[in-house]
Amino acid sequence: AAAAAPTSAHIRAEIASLYMGMNQPAAAEKAALAALALDADSTEAHQVLGLLMSTSPDRMKEGITHLEKVMATPAGATDVSLQFTLGRLYLMTGAVEKSIDLLTRIVEEQPYLMQARLTLVQALQSANRGDEAIDYLAPVAGSDARLNTTLAQLLTRAGRVREAAEALGRAALANPGNREAQLQYAGALMATGARDDAKKALGVVGPLVEKNGRDTGALYLQAQGFRRVGDVFAAERAARAILAVDARSVSGTMALAQALGQSRRYTDVIETIERFASAARPNENLAPLLSYLSTAHQSLGQHDQAIDALKRAKVADPDDELMDLYLVQAYLSARRFPEAATLAETSQKTSPED
Repeated sequence: AAAAAPTSAHIRAEIASLYMGMNQPAAAEKAALAALALDADSTEAHQVLGLLMSTSPDRMKEGITHLEKVMATPAGATDVSLQFTLGRLYLMTGAVEKSIDLLTRIVEEQPYLMQARLTLVQALQSANRGDEAIDYLAPVAGSDARLNTTLAQLLTRAGRVREAAEALGRAALANPGNREAQLQYAGALMATGARDDAKKALGVVGPLVEKNGRDTGALYLQAQGFRRVGDVFAAERAARAILAVDARSVSGTMALAQALGQSRRYTDVIETIERFASAARPNENLAPLLSYLSTAHQSLGQHDQAIDALKRAKVADPDDELMDLYLVQAYLSARRFPEAATLAETSQKTSPED
């Protein structure tokens, strides 16, 4: 047919589509370019080239140019699949606002196209429009574990921790045998800071600990939950259970120190952390423990030791800008005002916006 009609762009565009359907991209591109050489407005040829180029990161922008020409036609304006592909390409090439505009139109016209909705949520996230992303995702999350987990992440970033916990609760309910889902739910409940939510978290992790008494992740949340509801002795038992499994657990040592601290056993806190720190491994981040050690010393009125602990914490994690703030406060508590002023001035120069 092509030989019989050497000037027919339509036939060559049809051949390009056939080659693309046969997974012969080189032949498809050659035929599509031949069609465009005969007719620069060949919609089918532009679509073939756009779809072919959309699979190559180096050619996506060129592919967008071809697909935009198709979109400008009456047929392209009603082709939802084409619109979604173009919206996805806009996002992948950094044209986020274009992606949002196009995907929003698709979702509003076709609200049940889940892939378009999820891509729109992703685009809104990229544009730091988290609340809008939540508004598009929340109505369709239902009891879907994956969607509720994504929704919880968005809610957490927006500071809506209770709603995040509710979303993870739905995910956990949909996956009662999934340990990770249960731990995420318990962790989210603990993040609300509410005593009642801590009780709920204990109800979630309790069965995990009963099933596996060596589950250090569940034991850690259990220790924190017991401490939050005021049962410091149960918190201590859970923390010691972690250390029985892994004596070098930083989180287990912290959980134990916090339980002891809540019981005002500050000398035991100091002994626990110092014993752990004395056998520290090269890659262990002791900064949180040393910071808590400082708190224990301050509670006993040992201000110089508290300052020393914070200096050690700063060495362990030099990028933590809060350490300077803690040190200034420790100097003030020790009535070492010149040192507090000097450090505050130095820190202010480093972080002038603070």
